[in-house]
Amino acid sequence: MNVLNNSSYGNFSLILTNTSSDDGNGTNDVRLDHCGWPEEEEPDIPGIEYLDMVTYPFLLALSTVGNVLNVFVLSCERPQTSKNIYLLALAYSDVCYMWAQFLPYLRDRESDPSELFRRVLEAAMGVILFLQENAAFVSDWIIVAFSIDRFVAISAPLHYRVTNSVGRSVAISVGIVTVATAHTSLRLSDYYFWYTHYSKTDSRPVRPVALQRWKDFYMWTLSVLPSMTFLVILSLNASLMYIIIRQRRTRFQKLSTQLSDQSAQRAAAIPGGDPVVSGKHSENYMASIMLATCVLLYLITQTPSAVLMVLETLKQHCIRRHSKVEESLTEPIKLFFLNLNFSLNFVLYCAVNPVFRAALRKHLRRHCGRPYKPGESLRTTKTSLRSKSSSNSAAAAPLQETPCSLLSYTNSPSTPGCIRPIASAESRL
Repeated sequence: MNVLNNSSYGNFSLILTNTSSDDGNGTNDVRLDHCGWPEEEEPDIPGIEYLDMVTYPFLLALSTVGNVLNVFVLSCERPQTSKNIYLLALAYSDVCYMWAQFLPYLRDRESDPSELFRRVLEAAMGVILFLQENAAFVSDWIIVAFSIDRFVAISAPLHYRVTNSVGRSVAISVGIVTVATAHTSLRLSDYYFWYTHYSKTDSRPVRPVALQRWKDFYMWTLSVLPSMTFLVILSLNASLMYIIIRQRRTRFQKLSTQLSDQSAQRAAAIPGGDPVVSGKHSENYMASIMLATCVLLYLITQTPSAVLMVLETLKQHCIRRHSKVEESLTEPIKLFFLNLNFSLNFVLYCAVNPVFRAALRKHLRRHCGRPYKPGESLRTTKTSLRSKSSSNSAAAAPLQETPCSLLSYTNSPSTPGCIRPIASAESRL
């Protein structure tokens, strides 16, 4: 039994007989596809085909270890926030997507698979297709939900504080998983319909009308949803970046006016006239940093797929031919970038978020039983005393304006009217 699965639309062919050859050599048969283009022969396997074969094991290990650490750090954070819920859902979907490719990878690398392995793979292929497409759907729309969450938090902060809750983020994540499961369940129904009927007879089975219509609708969504998701994420985060830049420009202008009007008071309030640099990262700021990381990784790694989807659409409408040679060269690149999208989150979190790195070190030391160094306790004590001294000074002079400079301008509730300078990672939104 040989079970085949192809998500692309089939092409019918016809034979064109040419009897008007000028050289009089007789009749030539040319096979044409539905667009009237001559059918192509299968090209030789290019060297770039081995890109996915070489990189997949490393990316699988990186995705597994990195997302396990992501879950470890994010689940230990207290209190939990909506950001943590979305990032946890993203970690689970990424691991599921990468491991769903494992058995097909072994099949492609094995020149002579055993009969047992072949039968197991044929029986499990429907579940593999379902898990892979389900995980891709969940991963994409979790980023959409995270983008909407940050958009509301930045554009309407008061409304966000009233309505936002961890329970709502959990409900949204569960809803996305439920919709994805219902949407991709066609893979289970369609594949195992063919699998069971091929096991009984060698003739090609005919799908029931309902199943055929369901499959046609599903194939249509496969051509629409990825493009729509890409555009939604791009437009949401472009709008978010515009709002952030506009808000920071307005606050910077207010700050410049305050500094010019009250420079003497600030010079007297700050000993030695040195600016006070705040090392505290606000929750909104770090959530925006994490979103920027996810969005940039998504947009960069999904661009090859978007371009190839456009080329495939042009081919289906007989506008431009996407040859088999082009497909053999571009398909490994597309798979490589898709695997990057589901593997690099942990590395980027550690690279751009110092709070995430500090939390990772703290939880690893605590679970490994490593004692804290005396110097760390001493620094913590000094920091606490300094914070208590600052609080006492602020309580002693409640009417005195909190000192603030271009470098210490924050958006935290403890220093009202101050903002943080535009960070490069956040400005990329």
